[in-house]
Amino acid sequence: MIITEKKAYGSYINGNTVLAPEPEISQNGGHKENNSKKGIKKDKKVSSGKLKALRNIGVTFIIGVTLIGRYSMIYGMQRELNAIGLEINTINKENENLRVELVKFNNLQYIEDVATNKLNMVSPTKSNIMYCNLKNEMVKASKKQLDTQKDEGLIKNFFSKLF
Repeated sequence: MIITEKKAYGSYINGNTVLAPEPEISQNGGHKENNSKKGIKKDKKVSSGKLKALRNIGVTFIIGVTLIGRYSMIYGMQRELNAIGLEINTINKENENLRVELVKFNNLQYIEDVATNKLNMVSPTKSNIMYCNLKNEMVKASKKQLDTQKDEGLIKNFFSKLF
């Protein structure tokens, strides 16, 4: 585009120009610059607004990541708590079963039934009775054992006399 008219201040602009800067005329008769103080302030406001928006996005992102991290920790702890609760329940059931078996084994009738049926034991009769004289020693103890027994007997007698 070629401008054929002469502007008040400018010269001819020749060639293909999409946006040709046009100087503005002020009331004083002087020309205004495109980079006036208002333009700089406007640029600072736009850049500070962008910085605030980026800061808000960053803070929101950090808070979101923190919340998700805390919730995942809470979820993990809850899973562990549930697993431990299940273990406690199974151990309590096992203890109850063992108590029932203990009561069963404390019953003399049950012990007698097991002895006669499973172990093939029989009740003793008078003819099966053997008498043993336990006053006689069958195996003689060594001298060391006799000495330690005497020492223990002396110590026990000494302390029993004191108290």
